[in-house]
Amino acid sequence: MGGLGFEQDAYSHVTLTQEIIGYRIYLPFFGREYVWLPFYHYLGASLVLLSGKLVFPVYILRLLSAFCSSFVLILIYRWLKQLGVNSLFRVISVLAIGLNAYWLAYSTMSMTDIFTISLLVVWLYLIDKFLKNHENKYLAVASVFVLMSVSTRYEAWLFMAISTFFIFVLSNRNFALCTRLKKNIVSCLFFAVPSMVFISFWLFYCYLGTGDPLYFTHDPTKFLWGNSLFFHNLCSSLQELATNLFLVTGVMWIFPFIQVLKGQNKPLFTHFSLLMLFYLIFLVYQLYQGVNAGFVRYWLPFLPLSAIAFGVTSNRYKSKWLILFYVIVLVVSVVSSVIGMNQILADHSSYIETFGSDESRL
Repeated sequence: MGGLGFEQDAYSHVTLTQEIIGYRIYLPFFGREYVWLPFYHYLGASLVLLSGKLVFPVYILRLLSAFCSSFVLILIYRWLKQLGVNSLFRVISVLAIGLNAYWLAYSTMSMTDIFTISLLVVWLYLIDKFLKNHENKYLAVASVFVLMSVSTRYEAWLFMAISTFFIFVLSNRNFALCTRLKKNIVSCLFFAVPSMVFISFWLFYCYLGTGDPLYFTHDPTKFLWGNSLFFHNLCSSLQELATNLFLVTGVMWIFPFIQVLKGQNKPLFTHFSLLMLFYLIFLVYQLYQGVNAGFVRYWLPFLPLSAIAFGVTSNRYKSKWLILFYVIVLVVSVVSSVIGMNQILADHSSYIETFGSDESRL
């Protein structure tokens, strides 16, 4: 399937975690402090300290990714059960994610991607619970997960904004119009304000340090990605988008949109489809501007959302052709995962040889 390597950013995340607990004294944030969001590294550093520094940061962060990956699969299985999907399609849907070569690869790396996706899935699940039950406890917990997410990766800022809009539009209650609007606005603020406070802080922090509140967007184009083939080329950007989307999800990505048209859980899959549609536009814009190098991991958020909708669709129609398609997806995923994991293990061995002596000083 290609591209299943050990990404260089994994080195950076480990190094930044090291610097927090050993090489520099707490604040300011470190090296690329105006590009990397801080939560993941501070969480990793806290876990290293809790272990008494008995476990190297690279293993702590890898374990964190693996834990988050497993947690997502368990949560999706539970979610599908609540949506009335039978056990066969629940199992196949979870396997379609967990055995996907790219998902498995990033579940073993010290990267922020799987961690952030796990937070996204949790808060979408909690929003779904809130919209069905109108219990503020779900919204309160969702707000915490959103805050962790927007302080880890920038994509979460877009997802948070769309989710807030979704809560406002679909939080229908049996009250008079003015009362309903007031309650919906309060719900949106309850959900979004902590994240908005952090985002405002980060923009101000970047402005104080660099004179550019959007430095994290402008900086990458200066040193790497401006020479990419799809830089300022819309056709190449769209081709890159379609290729990576197909590699990550096959054709499963269409099922949230099918569910919007024909499904029984329209509010849920309308939310999924809005997230996916605006994120696709965002990715094309990034590719065109040269802010994104086109790594497949940027398409990973589509995988759990697509698999959930795929499971619900399969359960509804119970088509033998859909089951056959699932089987083909799983077989391809297993084969490519075995090939890809051999490469990752080799790259990990090389990493330990290169950085092991450095880590031993901790």
